[in-house]
Amino acid sequence: MKSVTRRWLEIAESDFDTAFYLFSGARYPQAVYYLCQAIEKLLKAIRIENTNDAPEKSHRLEHLTKRTGIAFTEEQMKELTLLSQHYSRVRYPDISQISYNTKKKVEPLMKRGKELYLWIKKQFKKQ
Repeated sequence: MKSVTRRWLEIAESDFDTAFYLFSGARYPQAVYYLCQAIEKLLKAIRIENTNDAPEKSHRLEHLTKRTGIAFTEEQMKELTLLSQHYSRVRYPDISQISYNTKKKVEPLMKRGKELYLWIKKQFKKQ
């Protein structure tokens, strides 16, 4: 594994852990943000490892799946698109104070994001 890939993976793992730390502390918008950061960095690490290309300057998770060598299902692509939308929305206080202010609202996002992160990580290890 390339050293640059390893560094991206370390940061992805740190962001993943941070997301759930924030979630447990009721910092819900920040938890969603860091979970999406973790998925973004994981996808970028895989692209770097598989193509030698610098990753796209994009935060759209569904776009970052290109050139990873991983076959995502249609449902997973929909989930990544949905997470990307939340990734953008949590940055705005007027939206995040209403849409991401309770555990009940955020928990399904965290659950599905975690599943995607772990699945992507597993696919990368298989390569």
